[in-house]
Amino acid sequence: MAKNSGDVILRDRLQFQFAAGGNRTTLYGRINLDDYVSAVDRKGLSIKEVYFQPRAPASEVTALNTPNTGEMALQLDNTAGVGAEGACLKIFATGRAYQNASEVGIASPDVYALETWKWSAQETAQGLSQIYEHMRWGPSDLHMEGLPLISDMLIGVAADRVDNYANQNVEIDVIVVAQPITVSQKEITQLLTQGQDL
Repeated sequence: MAKNSGDVILRDRLQFQFAAGGNRTTLYGRINLDDYVSAVDRKGLSIKEVYFQPRAPASEVTALNTPNTGEMALQLDNTAGVGAEGACLKIFATGRAYQNASEVGIASPDVYALETWKWSAQETAQGLSQIYEHMRWGPSDLHMEGLPLISDMLIGVAADRVDNYANQNVEIDVIVVAQPITVSQKEITQLLTQGQDL
């Protein structure tokens, strides 16, 4: 979406670490929006776009070391070859902290953007069959009617079996395009009520 006059563009870089086995329980980074949002002053943001880029600029995996590009390898799991294997990575932007990323889907309240990366492999008689899937849902997909934000934005991440990057630090670059708005008292009440529904 093109930037309109008055839109704000926010950029941040978050770091996190995969655990042993390439797992990552739900973890959040916070984008501070104090300059743009205030329930007391009825100031909010209408989120137009959110973009994520997972990066591995300091990868220590010899076969996947990407010092020239900093890109994460598309094949997320390195144990394929016996039976079935799979790996998943989920990144999302939200106005509320879900206890577990497994609760987060495209119908979850206060979710502004969601991306998933899935890789699976299955041995067959013909050899190794691999499937890679990347899905992206942005604010215009999830909230066609618009959904104001009156708090800081949380960036959540979780992973299963991304073992190429076990025990390693990786990064997520985030860009948010938003329009400052005045929020009605009714919208503030609804947003605050939804926030207590967890």
